[in-house]
This record gives sequence, C-alpha cells and structure tokens, in this order.
Amino acid sequence: MAARVESTRELRRVPFGAPSEGLSPERDSHSTELRGETHLGMAQIFDLGIRGLRDEFGWLLLVSAMVWFPLRLVPTLLSSGNAENDLAATVLLTINNGIAQTVTTALLARRLAAGYRERGALIPKPQRLLVACLPGIVGLGLVTGIATGIGMCMLLIPGIYLSFKLSLAPTILVLEDGSMGDAIRRSLHLTTSSFWRWAGLMLSMLVLAGPISSGIGVLEQPVVRQEVYEWSGLSAPAFAWIYAALSSVLLAFAAALTAAVMTAYYFDLLVRRDGVDLAQQLRQLRARSADA
Repeated sequence: MAARVESTRELRRVPFGAPSEGLSPERDSHSTELRGETHLGMAQIFDLGIRGLRDEFGWLLLVSAMVWFPLRLVPTLLSSGNAENDLAATVLLTINNGIAQTVTTALLARRLAAGYRERGALIPKPQRLLVACLPGIVGLGLVTGIATGIGMCMLLIPGIYLSFKLSLAPTILVLEDGSMGDAIRRSLHLTTSSFWRWAGLMLSMLVLAGPISSGIGVLEQPVVRQEVYEWSGLSAPAFAWIYAALSSVLLAFAAALTAAVMTAYYFDLLVRRDGVDLAQQLRQLRARSADA
C-alpha cells in the first residue's frame, strides 16, 4: 500500500484538486468513453490501441517511417554486395530495430495519449516540451536496443524478459517528465505481475502485423538478402536505398501499432498499480463538496 501511495505521488503532475490529468473542468465533470472503467481487459486495451492507431494513422505512420529509414539504411548499405559484412550488418539491424521501436514509441506516445485523454483515460499531461526529451529518448533507445538485441542474440528468454520490463519506459519518459533512469525504474515498477497481459497483447499484435514483420525477418537473413540483391540486378547503393525505404514503411506500421497499444497498456497499469482512478474520484468528490 505504501509503495502504491508513493508511486501515485510521483505520478501526479497537476495540483491536487485540479481537473483530472489535463481535462477541462467541463470534460472532467461528464462521463466519457473510458470514465468509470476500473481495470481494462486485454481485449479492451487492444481495442483502444487499434482506435488510437486508426484516428491518427497517417501522422503516426509518417513519423514512424522517418525514424526507421536511417536506422535501416546504414546496415543495409554496409552489407549489400559484401558478404564479409553480413554478420556485422545483421547484428546492427537487430540492435537498430530495438532502437527504432523505442524512439518511435516515445515520439508517438504524446499524440496517442492526447487522444486517449479525450476518451477519458487518466493519463498525465506532461509539462516539458518534447524537444527537451530528445536526449533521453535517444539514450533510452540505445540502452533498450542494445540490451534487448544482445538478449535476443544470446538467448531468447532474456531478450523477451527485457523487452517486457522496459516496454513502458519510452512512454513514461515523455509523459511523466522524468529522467531516463526514472523512466526505467517506473517501467520496472508498473510492469510487475503483468507479464501475461503484456504477452497477450504482443501475441495479438503479432497476429495482426506478424506477416509483415515475418517477411522482413526473412529478408534480414544474410543469404536470402544476398540472393534477392543478386536477382534484382541493382547496384549495391540502389538496392540498399530501395530495400530500406520499403522495409521502413512496412515496419513503421507495426511500430505505430505497438506504440498505440503500449500507450493504452500504460493507461491500464496506471489504474492497476498507482490507483489514479481513486485519486481522480477523490478530486471529483472534493469539487462537488466545494460546489455544495
């Protein structure tokens, strides 16, 4: 109980008694789509993520693709037409994939959170400009990308566990105005005892975006990529640019979907672990007592 109260104090970014997490008083006093929901089921979290992706699809896809493209281009240029560099390029691609997903989730989280707040989600409204978060986003991307990449290359289970425990760190970093270390600690705290819910969401996203990711994954294999390169008849730079562009657009969809679902997952864990619904209800009761 003490940990839950303390984490709620850390989370709160608005004065006590203010409207719930950035909603106007008029919006705060009326029921919205998610108002009154205590704990969301896995299907509800996934559905909220899908609607968030649908509402901002073009913008989310564009930002995501802009993040993925340079991180895909460099290792592809390194390996195209040069079998000696294939192993280094494959490792670099694995790490870059983790970095790209982390940075994408962080950059998209604020736009998604604003839409979820419109639906009544009790998500904190950050005070810091997104530009001020960029060093932390890049640093977090490097930490999570390298950690999960090494975990996946060494053994599958450590990589999965690190992906789970760090899954909320990008979202927390840009929504709670903390440091990179704070975001990692908060992610470790919020994800406690929620592995199967996270695994279910990952499985649902795999079913939806799996064919895209699997197709790209096959082309990541050095032998397959080399055969496609030779079959195309393109020069090494031309093949690298085209491959990076096409794979970035496809992976951008999967990354945007992940960002949307993870932001919804974050909202649910704020209620489950931090009790922000109780804090919001207390604010409403105080406001009604003052009016009376």
